[in-house]
Amino acid sequence: DSNNPMSGIVIYSSSFDALVSVNDTITLTGQKAFSYGMTEIVNPVLINTVTGGSATAAIIDPADIEYNKTQDDPTAEPWEGQLVTAASIVIDSLGANYEYFGHDCAGNIICFDDDVDYHYGSGFALSNGSMYNITGVVTYSYSHYKINPRGTNDATEIVRDMTSVVEDPANQITDATIDATVPVDSLNAIEVFKFKVTDEGSDGFPTKIHFLDIYTGPNNTVDFSGDIISGGWFDFGDAANPIVILADPVFDTDHFTFEVDPETAVIDNGTSKEVIMHLWFDPAYIVDESVMQFMVKADPHGFVAECMNSQFAPAFTSDVVGGSLTLDTNISVEGINGKLISVYPNPSGGIFNINVSENYKLEVTDITGRVIKTENLTGNTSIQINTSGVYFLKFSNNKGSYTQKVIVK
Repeated sequence: DSNNPMSGIVIYSSSFDALVSVNDTITLTGQKAFSYGMTEIVNPVLINTVTGGSATAAIIDPADIEYNKTQDDPTAEPWEGQLVTAASIVIDSLGANYEYFGHDCAGNIICFDDDVDYHYGSGFALSNGSMYNITGVVTYSYSHYKINPRGTNDATEIVRDMTSVVEDPANQITDATIDATVPVDSLNAIEVFKFKVTDEGSDGFPTKIHFLDIYTGPNNTVDFSGDIISGGWFDFGDAANPIVILADPVFDTDHFTFEVDPETAVIDNGTSKEVIMHLWFDPAYIVDESVMQFMVKADPHGFVAECMNSQFAPAFTSDVVGGSLTLDTNISVEGINGKLISVYPNPSGGIFNINVSENYKLEVTDITGRVIKTENLTGNTSIQINTSGVYFLKFSNNKGSYTQKVIVK
């Protein structure tokens, strides 16, 4: 009798449905009963009917009726017998007993069943991997709560914006020749391959990248099948926001597959971000005058939309050629007002040598911004970082500041 919790009832009868229709407002009498964990009105007698009403579903948090909720759960039980809508549910499977299972953005598992229309006699059907807003009546049976749609109109598919594309940045350089005669420390720092990712903004959802495939170009002469790559990371938008790689990249014939944490690779609806790949190569495997060329390939399924984190979308697939590759021969040497700062080796096993020409305050932070070390530098020194990952060294004095990213392998 309202959209608030504790406002719905289940009427159990083999014949009562012949007396009433959806949207009727009714008065009835009957006995309260309890069957297999669900409260019901049995032996109903219709007293009065008024037609022309409107059955409006309550919008609920799917977490309230999550599949693992136990009988009489204080958040689930108040919705029993009530018409509700669960929004943005991705369907995972159709199990036994005509039960669909899906999940919401937060990973809550929701069950949909056929208690209203036995075996979905109306032709109701959901597609695995698709996202829906689903309406139905909440019941409890077989030890869990479930939503029971009334017919085909109770499921509205959400068409997501999965048309994000990779665009070529201006003035791309598609290949680079490696001069293997430069110092080893310089060859260890291959700086960038970059491309831009755009969310086209048609559905209101952000885009998330789950996989990146970086292809070697047709002019490439470097053999990537061995141990040539010794480390690397992706910046996403700026150097302070690296994409978190969940596993070592896998090389397969002509491309690398990187699985990334989609929560660290979010492009807001209707916006773009630049992705920059940094790689370090073991110089022992580089042949002088080798040509290094990369391409990035993209398709809608390479981008993981909101609420799709558990879908493990496949990697990029359509041809978009681009990228730039730069050899960093300066070994991370920068200056403040002409004063030299040098950090090497980078990456390292945890010990970094620092050469400075005047006094600085050094602050070391991890990728979350947490300060893990501070020192006052009065000359050349070394610091040690014990845990592998990406860190930032900020040098500052009354003349300015400079931040250097370093990698601990």
